[in-house]
Amino acid sequence: MIGLSVSSGVALGDDPAIGWAKGLEAFDRGDFTVALTAFESALTAGQSGPAVHYNIGVCQFKIGDFDAAATTFARISRDYLTMRGLAEYNLGLVAYELDQSQAARRHFLAAYRSSPDDENLRILASTMLRRMESTVDKPSKWIGALAVNTGYDDNIILRDDINVPADLTADSPLLDLFGSVRGPIAESIGIYVDASAYLISYLDEPDLDQREVTAGVSYDLQRGDWRARVGVNLGYSTFGGEAYDDSRNFFVRMTRNLGPDASLQFRYQYADISAAEPIFSAIDGSRQRFEFKYRWNRESQRFEVAFLGETNDRVGPGVSPTRSGLRLSYRYSLNAAWTARFGGNFRVSRYRDLDPDRTEDLVTLDAGVSRSFRSNWHMLATYEHARNSSTDDLFSYTRHQLSIGLLKIF
Repeated sequence: MIGLSVSSGVALGDDPAIGWAKGLEAFDRGDFTVALTAFESALTAGQSGPAVHYNIGVCQFKIGDFDAAATTFARISRDYLTMRGLAEYNLGLVAYELDQSQAARRHFLAAYRSSPDDENLRILASTMLRRMESTVDKPSKWIGALAVNTGYDDNIILRDDINVPADLTADSPLLDLFGSVRGPIAESIGIYVDASAYLISYLDEPDLDQREVTAGVSYDLQRGDWRARVGVNLGYSTFGGEAYDDSRNFFVRMTRNLGPDASLQFRYQYADISAAEPIFSAIDGSRQRFEFKYRWNRESQRFEVAFLGETNDRVGPGVSPTRSGLRLSYRYSLNAAWTARFGGNFRVSRYRDLDPDRTEDLVTLDAGVSRSFRSNWHMLATYEHARNSSTDDLFSYTRHQLSIGLLKIF
């Protein structure tokens, strides 16, 4: 593979020197398993410095142990500044082999930036970036996702629109499916179509099952560091197998890059909502949502903070809250395959049209881990805890939900 060769660093002491020599000899004849064992024995015997770690990482890559190779190269990048560029380049190769195009680009770019005095390494990194542009981005301009999750919810939270007291909820195993697709119909002028479908089924409580489909069109525009998307879509949902609502939605999203590692985004959505059956007529009306989000992303880390707001003008006062909230999330890539994430959300809802009025404070904490595989397959496991405090005790609750699933990006 481009850029991977062992280092001829200096061994320290007799025992490390023996392992080191055996490792170089085995590597030269292509026996990478034996070479890996020998280099690891040199490390155990006391050899220090980045060279032994680098050679171990190369051998791990050669035998296809990409998880281990990613861990080794990440350690080199973190602990040995003089080899950061080379380590980041090899992390890019690992991600490239795993079909993780975004991670590969990030590492190749980090290799280029970390090596201002190494022209050969810069050429290698830029060559891989160009290769990815020609082989990954251009074949298809459509993107889609398909996800399936199973888990358990100990306090099923009904849709906010329905306004059911907490003591009427239930617990159940669950299964949810999600699919989406987006692509150009007139790319030259920035016109795209998109569609999505979502269903969640509660195995013990089928009367709480929910399904939703949306389809729409959007216009994309980019000017310098600004990107904008404006669109409309139609939505339809069911609840417990019965038609629930249909909606007509308008949205706008604007993003401003704040240098190579950060961005600021504003989103606004207006929804005109109609009940599909008279029994749900209280939800008739409109809803407005907005969000301001700051995102910072560098190498293996991503941090987001978002401020959210919502207003409702519905027939029923129990489904017409004014809401505001704060969302924090942090994601850390442990290596090229494993990623951990943590998040927290605080939301205040005020129902001023009720008599007496009602205020609710919702605190949500979540954590998850994902494992990436070849061909953009991902395995995800998540846990979420929620606590809602209300001035009306009927609407106070706690909730725990655990799920595991698969996601395919195509």
